[in-house]
Amino acid sequence: REFNDDIDTAYLTAFLHLDSAERLERLTMTQSLVLQPHLIYPVLQSIAKSGVAREEVASCVIYIYAAEDQVQSLFKYVVLREVKQAKDETVLFREDSTLAALWGAYCRLVGLPYLWRVLAGTIYDIGRVSGYRAQEDLRQDVEMTIFQKANSYEIDKNRLENSIGQLSSPDDRLTNVLHLKIAAQATFNKIRSVPFPPELSYILSDIRDKLNSDYTDLTQGVSANFIFLRFMCLAITTPNQFGLWKTTPDPKTLRFLVIMSKVIQNLGFGVEFGKEESMRDLNDFIIQNKASMADWIESVTRFKQNDEEEEEEEEEYLPEPNKTVVVTEAMKLRCIKWLLSQLYGNRQVLRRELTKKLGTEEWKKIRIELEKIGVLKGAAESETASKTAEVTSAGQTSGQSGGTTDEEKT
Repeated sequence: REFNDDIDTAYLTAFLHLDSAERLERLTMTQSLVLQPHLIYPVLQSIAKSGVAREEVASCVIYIYAAEDQVQSLFKYVVLREVKQAKDETVLFREDSTLAALWGAYCRLVGLPYLWRVLAGTIYDIGRVSGYRAQEDLRQDVEMTIFQKANSYEIDKNRLENSIGQLSSPDDRLTNVLHLKIAAQATFNKIRSVPFPPELSYILSDIRDKLNSDYTDLTQGVSANFIFLRFMCLAITTPNQFGLWKTTPDPKTLRFLVIMSKVIQNLGFGVEFGKEESMRDLNDFIIQNKASMADWIESVTRFKQNDEEEEEEEEEYLPEPNKTVVVTEAMKLRCIKWLLSQLYGNRQVLRRELTKKLGTEEWKKIRIELEKIGVLKGAAESETASKTAEVTSAGQTSGQSGGTTDEEKT
């Protein structure tokens, strides 16, 4: 009851029957398992197959690592693992992998202040032009500027004509294009001027280092994938999940948010619009800012220097995550308890995975750790449980045949 409604009831029953010392020992061993990246990573991959919310599990893991100031070590291992597992460059970091879930959770932990400073003005302006403030102005017959009159970021002429018939002329569409460019430029200026979270820069620089040996040509694309597709643009299209909007945006506002997201995303990847005819008018904006964007990505992903003296200076600059974001012991404990319940609830999935991979040293170690925390039963315990089940079954059978009373059955 303390943390969530979806806690496994069998786990809760078993956990509550332990005395306080046993509970503490089990939670300590669970934390020990989680803080070993080479063990918790395959476990997370396995339980993700069962349909468990990958993002929630990733958030718990990130909170536990942040509380122990070990987030960087986790990402170092996971990045290296996923680079090695990638079959080819076309799928590298593009899937909804464990790394993507961990990155998203860490971005929410350390990156929200940056998002608020960069995107608050953009989101507010989009909300205004989508109808709220502008409709009040229209009702009050207030004299409006050309941008307020346009009241739209819509640049698809078909959608424009269908949604606001009074603004269906070519000039009105061009006004909206100009309005969108000005807003996109203001957003890009904020992206560059507001200091990027150094904790995220450190991880991006490590990803860049891993790519430079095998996938040098993918550096900007992969960096843009993490920075924009999985961070900034996600916040633009779902602002209510990042504290930038109170409720789910209405369809019209969401449409404008998606348009803005496309512009910023294509600028981040350095790609001009081609298939979407209505978006091609933004290509000159992308061409104009493409070099500046590439320089900015370079600056936030080259966090470590090769020169030894510069490395020493950089070490002094590297922040400790807990200086900027504090995860309390109480929060860490809640995360460990919830994560333990998820492991227990997915014990069948873990058993199947063990059956497939028990020959590997990795899963032999995982099995030992899972047995320690009670998620899986050890060999001796399993044998005892099996005999107990046989005795119980035999007793029930004899009771049914001999007409044993309820008291005798008990």
